[in-house]
Amino acid sequence: MVADILEIVTRSLGIPEDRVDVLLLNRVTSLPLLYNAVVRGILLYCSDPQFCSEYKRRILSKYLDYLIFREKLDLRRKFLEAVGRSLR
Repeated sequence: MVADILEIVTRSLGIPEDRVDVLLLNRVTSLPLLYNAVVRGILLYCSDPQFCSEYKRRILSKYLDYLIFREKLDLRRKFLEAVGRSLR
């Protein structure tokens, strides 16, 4: 199915296949990939615009939460490294 969609899109737009990624968002588990698809991607099909809008909002909200969590982990790592250096 994805290969068929890829072929139709690339042929219709005259774009090489290596320049296009087709994702079925309901099968993607990587939050950063979902975020990039929602923010930078082009929606090809959606049967329920209200659902799509709400889905996009949920992905953006989860990604912003993820960024805060990732930043906290990074600060914790830097703190532990600094403590480790000071104990040497």
